Amino acid sequence: MGGAGQLKDVIYPHAYVALLAVSFLDVAFTWIILSLGGQEINPVMRIVLLAHGLPGMVLFKFAVVLLVVVLCEEVGRRHFIKGRRLIRTAVGISMLPVFAAIVQLVLYRVTFLL
Repeated sequence: MGGAGQLKDVIYPHAYVALLAVSFLDVAFTWIILSLGGQEINPVMRIVLLAHGLPGMVLFKFAVVLLVVVLCEEVGRRHFIKGRRLIRTAVGISMLPVFAAIVQLVLYRVTFLL
């Protein structure tokens, strides 16, 4: 689809949207938990958060997303199935902190109501 000077289409566009959405949820839930007095348990993100606050956390998170997309594109152009497996794994791993945050918020809500 691309001519001279145009970018090539990405290989796994729907998976990249999913990764971006899950990463957004991760940042949003993290910020909610922090605002309720919780703590960041990821040691790398904790350092970023302490040094640069929410803007640094958002920038770092989406730099990681960009790195994953670039890696998946590189792998996928050589080995489509391996690239697809890589992006699916990245989305799955990125969902773990979101699920953990949901559990924390539900438990906080239940404890708060008692």
